[in-house]
Amino acid sequence: MNNLLTTYSKTADAYKDAHLGRLCWYSVPTDIDVSRETFIDTLKANKVPYGNIPTIRSMDVFKRAVKAAETRKYIPSTTELASVGAPVGSYFNYLFRNSGQDAERICRSLVREVVDPDGHKLAYDEVGLFSYNRSGEHHFIEHDIDVSECSKVELDIINQVNAYYHAEANQMTAYSIRSFIVKALEWNMHAIKVRPSGGVYFVQQTMTQDLTNLETSIEAIGATFHTLPLLDDAKQRGMLRQAFADESLADIQDMLKEIGEIKENNRKISADRYVEMRMKFSRMETKVADYSAVLGEALTMNDSWLKVAKLQVADLARFARTKE
Repeated sequence: MNNLLTTYSKTADAYKDAHLGRLCWYSVPTDIDVSRETFIDTLKANKVPYGNIPTIRSMDVFKRAVKAAETRKYIPSTTELASVGAPVGSYFNYLFRNSGQDAERICRSLVREVVDPDGHKLAYDEVGLFSYNRSGEHHFIEHDIDVSECSKVELDIINQVNAYYHAEANQMTAYSIRSFIVKALEWNMHAIKVRPSGGVYFVQQTMTQDLTNLETSIEAIGATFHTLPLLDDAKQRGMLRQAFADESLADIQDMLKEIGEIKENNRKISADRYVEMRMKFSRMETKVADYSAVLGEALTMNDSWLKVAKLQVADLARFARTKE
C-alpha cells in the first residue's frame, strides 16, 4: 500500500497542474522513541520549521513516571497477606494519588490497596510520599520510604519511577509529536481538515515541497505519513469549499465567543494572550485569502465574518494588561 501511494504521488508530480494540492494523514505509535534533540536535528536536515515543538516539562515526565510504575493485582506471599490480615487469594494494588503541590514540590502518595478474592477492598494504606522538587536549577525526585524495610515490589516501584524519569526526561511523546504535526500543517501550511473529526488534511499545491519535507522528517523518526494528490475537478473543489467554510467559520465564531465572554465579564487578559489572539486572527485572514485563490472565488460568508472578527480583535486591546 505504501509503495503504491509513493509511486502514484511521484507519477502525479508530472501532472501537478491538474491537481489542487494533496491530501495527507499520519500515524504516530504510542511507544515512539525519539529525543527532542534528534527530532529537531531531523527537522533541520529537511528544512522544516521547528519553532512549534512543545517544550518537555520535567514535572510532566514525573507525573507519567509515577503513573507508569503503578502495579495492579500483585500476588503477595503468605507472609505478606498475614501481615495485613487478608485471606488467601487476596491481592495488592499499588497506586499513586495526588497529594498536592506548591511552588517548590509536586507530591504523589504511593498507596497499597488490599483486595480480597471477591473484589472487596479491605485496606488502603499509604506506603510513602514521592516528591518532584522543582526549586533551584537542578530538579530531582525524592521519597520518604525506608528501602531497608520495604518489600521487593515496593523497591521495584521506586526503581521504576527513577528509571522512567531519567530515561524519558528528554524524550518526545506521541502526543507532543502529533501536536507538532498539526501545527506544522495548520499554521505553516494553512491545511484544512477534510473530515470533521480531523485526521485527514488538504494542503494546497504551492505547499507541496513543504509537505514533502515534513513527510520525510516524520517517517525518519519512526512514524508514518502519507500523501495523495487531489485532482482539480468540480467535485473536489466543492468538497474543499465546504470543508474550508465549515472549519474557518467555526474557528471565527469560537474566537468571537471567547472575545464576547471577555468583554461581558470585563475581564483583563495578559498582553501575551492578546498577541496570541491577534496572531490567530492573522492566520485566519491569510487562510481565507489563500483558499479564495485556490478555489478561484471569494469566500463571501467567511469574509463577512472575518470583518466582524477583525473589529472585535482590534477592540480587545482595551482589555489587555500592559506589560510591566
